[in-house]
Amino acid sequence: MRSCDEEETFKTMLKYLEEKGKNAKMPVRNFYDNTFGQILNDAIFALKRRQTKSTGEEHIELQHHQGQIKFVADFILNKLPAGEMTVIEDEEESN
Repeated sequence: MRSCDEEETFKTMLKYLEEKGKNAKMPVRNFYDNTFGQILNDAIFALKRRQTKSTGEEHIELQHHQGQIKFVADFILNKLPAGEMTVIEDEEESN
């Protein structure tokens, strides 16, 4: 009965996703690491580069957490893998 409980099922799934040993080649983990993981790394690298080259108001904005989060979010939205933005657009049209 415990294994049928939603919370128990979620805990088990989370355990499988977080364990890197035998699940290192899990398709979901590989997909995430190869797409979104790389995009996030690229966004942080671009942020650091922009922080060193920026001046004035932009420099001040990129020194605060809100500005950094906005920069990273905008970068990721502009670099999403093909097909990812289509789902968001379809959801917006249905609302």
